[in-house]
Amino acid sequence: FQPQAPFQPQAPFQPQAVQAPMPVPSGTYGADPYGAFHGSPSFAGGIPPQAPQAPQPSMPSMPQGPYTPAPPAAESTTDRMTFARLLDEQFRKRAQQGVPFLLVAMRLDAQAMQPLGFEFVSDAVAEALRAGDAVYLDARASRLVALLAGATGDESGAFFTRLKARMREEAPAHAETLLRAVEAVVIPDGDPFTPADAVLAYVLDNA
Repeated sequence: FQPQAPFQPQAPFQPQAVQAPMPVPSGTYGADPYGAFHGSPSFAGGIPPQAPQAPQPSMPSMPQGPYTPAPPAAESTTDRMTFARLLDEQFRKRAQQGVPFLLVAMRLDAQAMQPLGFEFVSDAVAEALRAGDAVYLDARASRLVALLAGATGDESGAFFTRLKARMREEAPAHAETLLRAVEAVVIPDGDPFTPADAVLAYVLDNA
């Protein structure tokens, strides 16, 4: 019989620091997160700001390659009639089944978007949408309309958060300028417009 080595006590347990919880953004996004919805929605400059976030541990910088957009889950079209048919279907679902939808119309400052341009912003919008959503793109007029199927006005905040994160990830040096170059209006359920042609005429044809 060989005696075992004497028991070696382990070092005392060192408690780890508890990370402070992330702050919850103040305020809510409703039918008019910019305070501009009175009868008819109107465009408001800039995407709504986020609440300050707790400091995050620094990460080593990674070399950035050329911008490559991820495959969008949402349907993207440059054909206004195709988008109008998708929007009319949402109006029907709302009337017959009570299914909500959300429109986010954006008007972009073409000069302020340089050097990245409309394509970068439209790609970021498409990637911020979900499967089943759709977006209409009018590059000549620097306008687009996002359709969030089944979404309420309160969900616009999550969309804008995804959009801002995508822009900051892909173009950190230009993201804040791009965000200020976007004027947006949120229209839950297309109200007060009906049918699709009426709401599209308002957000696309008005100066």
